[in-house]
This record gives sequence, C-alpha cells and structure tokens, in this order.
Amino acid sequence: MKSFFKKLSVVLAAACVAASVPAFEMPVLAADQTDGLETVELYPEGYEGSNKDFNNIAYYTEAGGYHIILHEGTYYINGQLRLNSNTYLDATGCKMIETKNGSRLLTQPYDRDGYKQAKGFGSIHDVTINGGTWVGTKKLLDSNVNVKNGQKTGANVINFWHAKNITIENLSVYNEYNAHLIELCGVKNGKILNCNIGCYKKNGKMKRGFSTGDKLRGAIQLDFCSKSGNRSSQPFDGTTCQNITIKGNYIWHPTAIQIANDSRKKTKNVTVKNNTLRCKNKWVSGRMNKVTGFKQSGNKVKKF
Repeated sequence: MKSFFKKLSVVLAAACVAASVPAFEMPVLAADQTDGLETVELYPEGYEGSNKDFNNIAYYTEAGGYHIILHEGTYYINGQLRLNSNTYLDATGCKMIETKNGSRLLTQPYDRDGYKQAKGFGSIHDVTINGGTWVGTKKLLDSNVNVKNGQKTGANVINFWHAKNITIENLSVYNEYNAHLIELCGVKNGKILNCNIGCYKKNGKMKRGFSTGDKLRGAIQLDFCSKSGNRSSQPFDGTTCQNITIKGNYIWHPTAIQIANDSRKKTKNVTVKNNTLRCKNKWVSGRMNKVTGFKQSGNKVKKF
C-alpha cells in the first residue's frame, strides 16, 4: 500500500510541474503554408494549341494570395507562369509542358510592386511549388538569343530572384538547352526538397531528360543578382543566396550544383543533404570555397 501511495504522489507531482510550465515554453506547431490563402481548383484543357491552360493558371499566380490546386492531367503552357507573393501551387499528378521555345516555365512577375527598386530580398516572398512533372523546351528562342562565352543560352526552367521563402518540392523537372533547371538568384530561405532534377520516373524507372550545352552548368544554380549572371535579376546589386537547403533530391545532369558569388559578397549557409547525384561533377568546386557555411552530408554518388 505504501508503495502505491508513493507512486501516486510521484505522478501527481509530475502533473503539477507540467501544469506550471508557462504557455510560451510549450511546443507550437508551424502554421500550414496555405493558411490565409483563397483556394481555387483548375482542370486541364489538354489541347496543345490552346492558350486556356496557361491563361487559367496565370490569372491566379500573378495575382498572388491563392492556394491553386491543379487536377490531374496534362497542361500545355505557352509562356511563363509568373508566381506572385503568397502563392501555393499544387500540381501533384500533373504534367506541365512548355510549348514556347526557349521560355521559362516558372518564374516571378516583372512588373509587380516596382521590382526594379526591390533590392536585397524584397521582390516576392512565400511561394511554394509542390508536385508535378515540369517539362522545359529543347529549343532556343526564335530570336534574340543570348550568347555567353561563345555559346547560345536558353532559359532556366524554374527561376526566382531577389526573393525569400521559396520552396520547390516533390516535383520532377527536365529538358533544358544550355541553361539551369532550377536557379535561385539572390534568394533567402530557399528549399529544394525531394525532387527529380534532370530526370523523371516512367514505369517505375528513372529516365534522363534532354540536356545540351556547357557541361559545367549546374542542374541547380545559386547565383547572385548581376547583369553577367542573370539579365533579369534587376536591380544588379550583387545580392547572393542565403540559407538554402537542397535535400532528398535525385539529380541526373552533367553537373549537379553550381554556385556563383559576387566579388563583394558571399553566398551563405548552403546545406546539401541526402541527395542522389548521378552526375559527372557534383558541383563546380572552384566556387565552393567562396561559400560561407557550406555543409554536405549523406549524399550518394552514382555513375553518370
């Protein structure tokens, strides 16, 4: 009996201590990324010669403030889907095909909120792209092709700059012509998680997408805002990337990751973890020593 009361007193004492813990010390769950966003559901037109898929999606992405759910199917995109702040785009189970030569598929508005004056990380914020298979083009623009280092360059498939809180997750992205599949240029708090980059799954097997051009161009590029690095990244104030996590991805590309730095500033805090790298070059090693806080762990290397 004494033993019983002793155990009971211990339990009651523990309960009293728990009750006395201030509320601010208790764990707090993070808010859902879609909280406060208006939900809209869209369906594919499924016709390559139509502008309807592009126009329907672009209406909401450019406005911002929406949780956009794309129902399964094939969407034909003849232009650049520009995502404004506070946008969650869920393309799970969808195939998104770019039909305009040399065009980006996902980027941000040029003309919103005075972007040319938005220095640092002040352009757009809180954007998530979740799921989907994103297929870039195999061809260059029909005119005004940029030439860099003696080579004609294409458009990055996914590209954000002067931005913060950008998440790209659970998607496949492939096909590029002398460009990057994902470029974060002057982005703070960027995440690239659980994606197939440069490849996609078909019948349970991984397939490589189309790639041509400079073999040292990374599938993922972490760039700084400059005319030489990215001609769209105005203002050219040299803003570099900070706090970038690249985790759990399967990358099949000549070079996995490329990092560029302004001569005055350094890219900061890049974590590369638990990725499968099926590449000739893991990264452009000459640039990595200019990164402050570069960490890698658990990455598996497979034969290219």
